[in-house]
Amino acid sequence: MSASEPDAKAPDVAGDAYEVGDDAGFAAAKAAIETSDAAEAIIEFTADNVNVGGFAGVAGKRVTLRSAEGQKFTLAGMGTDLVGDLTLDNVRCWGVNTKVFANGHRFETTEGFEGTGGKAVASLYGGGSRGNDVAGGTSLVLRGGSFSFVHGGGFDSDVAGSASVTIDGASAHVGSLFGGGHAFATDRGRVGGDVEVAVLRGTNGMLFGGGQNEWSADSREPAAVSGGVHVSIGYEGAPAGSVRTGTAMYTYGGSWHSTVGSVLLELLEGSTNASTSGDRNYFGCGYRDTVRGTVKVVVDGSDLNEDGHVYGGGNEDAGNMGDAYGPVRILNEGGEPHALEMSYRSASDNVDGGMNAGSNGEIPTEIGGDVLLRMEDGNIAFAILDNEDFGHCTIDGDATIEVGGGRIAQIQGNKNHGSGDAFGSRLVYDGCGSADAPQESGYLYLFRDVQLVNGANVLIDSERFSQFSKIQKPILSKPDLSINGTSVLTTRDSETSVLNVSVDDGTWHALGRVYVYEGVTSRDGHYFWDKYYAVGYNHKGDGDPSGFDAYRGERDEFVGSKEGTFVSKFYGNVVLDRCDVAFMGPVNVSGGFSGGDSLMRLPVTTDDNYTGGADSPSIPVNIDGAATGSCSVLAVDAADRLVPAAPALGDNYVTGWKADGASDEAFVLANDDDATVAGGLYLKRVEDPAATDGGYYMWQIAAKRTVTFDENGGDTKADPPVCDIPLVAGQTEYHATLPATEPTRVGYDFAGWSAEVDDPALAHEFTAASQVDRSMTVYAQWKARSDTAFRVEHYQVSVDGASARLVRAEDNVGATGAEAVARPISIPGCTYRPAFDQNGMITASS
Repeated sequence: MSASEPDAKAPDVAGDAYEVGDDAGFAAAKAAIETSDAAEAIIEFTADNVNVGGFAGVAGKRVTLRSAEGQKFTLAGMGTDLVGDLTLDNVRCWGVNTKVFANGHRFETTEGFEGTGGKAVASLYGGGSRGNDVAGGTSLVLRGGSFSFVHGGGFDSDVAGSASVTIDGASAHVGSLFGGGHAFATDRGRVGGDVEVAVLRGTNGMLFGGGQNEWSADSREPAAVSGGVHVSIGYEGAPAGSVRTGTAMYTYGGSWHSTVGSVLLELLEGSTNASTSGDRNYFGCGYRDTVRGTVKVVVDGSDLNEDGHVYGGGNEDAGNMGDAYGPVRILNEGGEPHALEMSYRSASDNVDGGMNAGSNGEIPTEIGGDVLLRMEDGNIAFAILDNEDFGHCTIDGDATIEVGGGRIAQIQGNKNHGSGDAFGSRLVYDGCGSADAPQESGYLYLFRDVQLVNGANVLIDSERFSQFSKIQKPILSKPDLSINGTSVLTTRDSETSVLNVSVDDGTWHALGRVYVYEGVTSRDGHYFWDKYYAVGYNHKGDGDPSGFDAYRGERDEFVGSKEGTFVSKFYGNVVLDRCDVAFMGPVNVSGGFSGGDSLMRLPVTTDDNYTGGADSPSIPVNIDGAATGSCSVLAVDAADRLVPAAPALGDNYVTGWKADGASDEAFVLANDDDATVAGGLYLKRVEDPAATDGGYYMWQIAAKRTVTFDENGGDTKADPPVCDIPLVAGQTEYHATLPATEPTRVGYDFAGWSAEVDDPALAHEFTAASQVDRSMTVYAQWKARSDTAFRVEHYQVSVDGASARLVRAEDNVGATGAEAVARPISIPGCTYRPAFDQNGMITASS
């Protein structure tokens, strides 16, 4: 019904609510609202196709247009340049060719809103049309309806304040969403404050947190956002799959070839990358854009699956942008600790996706500061400190991946962080995994440092992942490796290469070969290396191997297993301090060896263990340098290092260079089984008959009888206290060399040695001529001296015993052990009291 019809009725007014059934009624309602003191008003339509005469809100008011309950009416003639706040509730208006400008007023739709004929509204701007700047901020809340384009800012116009766009409805859909403005035919479209984009429910085809700069390829100032951009998708506790952004394209925290102050992109619960067009990706930046500050991307509960890539960098409009548009840039102008920070926590299996610090493909990416990627939970294909195509991301700072949980098939550093670069890529496993469920990684590549801290338990094994068609080596590019704080590393049965190894209370179980190109420095380390190993490999050709410490360990447990006939290598010195090492296969040390009160377990030298060939020498440990210090050697079962095995007479266990400082006691046999003890077996340093130049010693199992000289109550010991008597084939009689220095005892003369403890008559005397038919202990015998001096002193004591004065001293001699008799003397003026006992003064009777 038109406004000119006579039967038109004025609207029924209930406070700030107006019921409208025709054109005239709407005009009357509008006029009433304009003159009302109420700040808010509701116009409820009871009929379809009411012509609202270009209505675009009421200045200074918040107006809601809604259909009567149970209805959804179309509004004809709806205006597009808002002059006040407007809510559209369960009505239809506008259409496919409409551009709507909120001009800084709050605009909101409810879940019942639709475009005319159910079509999408062409464009919605929170700001104004070309040239119509907004002095304040903007606010768009879309709970219903479909919009082809939505911009939080203006169209070729600026917004001085901040911009906010919220999508919160199951039926809400935005084709292309920009948190900022649109620079199309001018260099405007800027937002002077922050941008907030929140997608709580609904769908979106493509999303940018910043603005859209279609005006200039050279300048990134059109459509710039001066403040920070915050894009949040989903929310804590949201139903799974209730938010889908980037369903046609992708989601970007940054801008379309423009500039923003900073970016925070959050992918929260309820969000998913699943779409009818294939799984979609997320970018911290935008299309070849600039972020003046920092970028932070947070995946916290999002359902990213199959092929969901998350990039810290950006992308490009493949149809329009090339190298002329320049790189993606994160400037970090404020010098924050991290120019880029990404974290990932998702329970979904994202088996073809993961995290890239850089951008898609070969798009150049420049990051002006440190980078941190943090993996908390999930199952992803990769975490990479570079572009998708490696080598196109430049990081002007250190780059770190921290792993606190989850599974990662491929973990890779930044290709531009070369060995000579001032910065490097680092991987830190922090407290992740457990003995029953270790953190699983496929392989590591391009890292300068790899660290395990705070009890991390990590398994690196590409065979655990479906992404690989062939087995990958666990660690490539030779990083420094440190394992600390009770952490445990297990590497699969494949070659592992590292530069340096540093361990402080950590464990490394290597199922495959190990190459350490520099050295191992360790304290309370535990090493279980199941195959061939080479430590100090870079020093293989050193002219003086003794100038480099290949392995320096303190209180370590080291178990090197046997692989075929291979000889494991230490290219340099081995320096041990209270360690327990087991070399279960032949080992060569090119430098010196210092035992440092350590225990070395060596398999018994059977032909099965040591063939004697060039690749498997008959001696377990060959030392090219000097052996010093003291190391106990325990012969063990070849199949179990913890089971001692009796060595055989004549077996050779160690060779070492015959040099100044080489110790006779460098290697001491530790076996104490009955056969070893009864046989008097020990390690004897002998000339190496195989050394044609005579320059080497050999520590060989020999037999001996030992005579121990016990001082038997003496004040000093004999020197030497022990006499070792080597057994020689064919010899039947053995005699001991008596100590050069006899023991001493005050008051006694040394009388000789006896096989009995108390033998004053020396009935079982032991002399240099005595036959030694077994290991034994002999005892010093003592004769009491008759000229042992003693003194008797006579004192005058006060009656109360408080003081005493020496009157006379008598020096005498007597036999040691005999009773000495003293008689009291007469002291003038004093009386001798035999029973006197005062203040500790006691008289003697004899």
